[in-house]
Amino acid sequence: MGRYEELMEKLKSRKIRREELVELKGIVERRIDEFEQCGECEKAQSEAVILGMVEGLLKKMDRSQP
Repeated sequence: MGRYEELMEKLKSRKIRREELVELKGIVERRIDEFEQCGECEKAQSEAVILGMVEGLLKKMDRSQP
């Protein structure tokens, strides 16, 4: 299992740390760029949804910390 898959499993189980979310965000951004360059817009859109979830969780974590 690759790092992307590992982090996605942690995301699904809601047992992911902030540092891992930041790492996942970077991976997803690279995947979006790669899919767009290959003309695979549907896959890029799917990754964009994941990116939105990750960014939302990061904002939520930032607000909950003092």
